[in-house]
Amino acid sequence: VGDIKLAFRSEFARFSDLETSIPLPNSQESDMGGRFVSPKMTAEEMAEAAIALGMKRMGFSAHAGMGFPTSWCMPPEVVISYREEIARLKKKYESQIEILYGIEQDYYSCLDTSDYDYVLGSVHYVYKDGEYISVDYTEKTFTDAVEKYYNGDFYAFAEDYYDLVGNVAEK
Repeated sequence: VGDIKLAFRSEFARFSDLETSIPLPNSQESDMGGRFVSPKMTAEEMAEAAIALGMKRMGFSAHAGMGFPTSWCMPPEVVISYREEIARLKKKYESQIEILYGIEQDYYSCLDTSDYDYVLGSVHYVYKDGEYISVDYTEKTFTDAVEKYYNGDFYAFAEDYYDLVGNVAEK
C-alpha cells in the first residue's frame, strides 16, 4: 500500500523487493522499528539497498491521510516519525545518495505539503451526493457505486473523475 520510487537520471523504476506499505494503527506490528514504508525492510535498509544498487537519488513517498479512515493511508500520528526518520537518513547518507522526502496527496487529502521535497498528485475517490466513491478498491464496489450514484452511467462518472484529475495539481 503505497510505494517507493527510486529515481536515477529522472528514470523511475519499481523494485518489488522494495515495495512498501504504511503500518496502520490496528497493525500487528506494535514496534515499527523504522518500518514506516515497508513491512519487509526498514527505511534505512531501503536506503542501503538503493546505495548498493548504485542509485544516486531515491524518494520515499506514502499516501497522505484522507480525513476519514482508510486502510491504505499513513495515519496522522505516523507522519512526524516518518518525517524525522527520512530527515535522519538524508543526513546520514548525504555523501552516498540524495534522499527525497515525498508524499502522495489525493485530491481530497488535507495534509499541508509545503515541507515535502515532492508531491505526487492522485485521485482515488470521486465525491458524489455526500459519499466518497473509491475508484480503485474492488470492481464490485466501483460498479455498485456507479449504479447507485450515476444510474449506471460510466461516462458521467468518468467525466467527474477526469475533471478531478485535471485539477489535482491545483490542490
